[in-house]
Amino acid sequence: MSYTDAIFDRDKDRILVAERVDGSRVFREYPASYVFYYDNPKGKFRTIYDTPVSRFTTHSNKEFKKELRSQHGVRTWESDINPVFKCLSENYRHQPAPQ
Repeated sequence: MSYTDAIFDRDKDRILVAERVDGSRVFREYPASYVFYYDNPKGKFRTIYDTPVSRFTTHSNKEFKKELRSQHGVRTWESDINPVFKCLSENYRHQPAPQ
């Protein structure tokens, strides 16, 4: 199984992926995952710079943007990662590259 293409439906917050399975094209649908981290001295996560951060995650673009705006003045991390790339890295890691 390898992915061949992915389309991001922003209106419905979903990612449609076309795969090749035994020579046949198969379509899969995944919910879009919006994630960012923000500086927080009590955060459970750490950046590569050893900064403590907290994570915010949702499947709604509206909630994501609202929460990102509420963090005005606070340094955020990974808020610009494309949900398609996040979906592919989560679901197709260690899979063969598409041909």
